[in-house]
Amino acid sequence: MRRSATSLNLARLLGGVMIVRSLYALGLWGFAIAVRAGWLSTEPVLAAFFLNGVLLMLVPWLIYSLGYGVAGVLVWLNRPGAALICYGSAFAVDTVIWVAYVSLRLPDVPNMFWAAIVDLVTNLADLTILVILALLLVRRVQARPA
Repeated sequence: MRRSATSLNLARLLGGVMIVRSLYALGLWGFAIAVRAGWLSTEPVLAAFFLNGVLLMLVPWLIYSLGYGVAGVLVWLNRPGAALICYGSAFAVDTVIWVAYVSLRLPDVPNMFWAAIVDLVTNLADLTILVILALLLVRRVQARPA
């Protein structure tokens, strides 16, 4: 199926936003690695946030971060169904990690207002991207000849 120039530009924009989301998550992952390794010091509350977490949690964190980027590339390749599955899976892992990390692992760390705001904004962006991907998939399915 041939895409119009507008559709192609919108796909590039959406894919770019998804890759920026991936880079943001990878940046936080790298920051957490640096704090845990002692290469970087930060304020006590933020340090406690990263140091009190389970070390093994960094593996799924890396996986979901990369998943967001792969989904962005899949949008560029005109694969909205695969992108939706990939991004949805990455978002599910992200959500499970966040809930486990905050509610089970860090009950004594005071809630950081800025972290709650950043989390709200990124979750809203993730949900918006998932809705757009679903709409792209529906549009593609409807455009197929019967």
